[in-house]
Amino acid sequence: MSVVIAIAFVIQGEDSFGYIVEVKNLMLNMLPNLLGFTLAGYTLIVGFVQETMTSKITEPLEDEKYSTYQKTSGTFAVNILFQIVALFGASLYHLYILLVSKNIVTFKVSANTLIWLNAFFLGLILFLFFISLFIIYKIVLNVFDFSQLHHYFIGKSKIDAVNAKPADTGSKRQNNS
Repeated sequence: MSVVIAIAFVIQGEDSFGYIVEVKNLMLNMLPNLLGFTLAGYTLIVGFVQETMTSKITEPLEDEKYSTYQKTSGTFAVNILFQIVALFGASLYHLYILLVSKNIVTFKVSANTLIWLNAFFLGLILFLFFISLFIIYKIVLNVFDFSQLHHYFIGKSKIDAVNAKPADTGSKRQNNS
């Protein structure tokens, strides 16, 4: 989708620099919050797991190479890395714009080359931004799945505790008579 948008700017011959700045500003405003949300979810999964649950979810699943814990942890780790790359890219572009606006860095290129460069960077920054936004869905699903798994193990431990109690047969009443 980001490539299509970038190509549309080239075809129209429109300078996409203003759009790049807007997308960069959106990224710098939104990505730290998304990264915080993702890190919080990852912390919940890694740090606040009951021992009985950990022993069950760290075992590899049937016919699969990885355990539930590895899959969930891996998904979070990839999401965090992608958001860090996107935030780092937006920060670098912000620094570049700052240096160019202060005339510290200058480039002498033709207008046509500038249109292509801006379209490339618009496509790149949109790609990073879209991926960062679309992985929110996967993060929310991971947190939900983990909470359901946690709920299952809490319920199972309660049922196991009830079943482990010895049955009261009324022997205390018989002894008192």
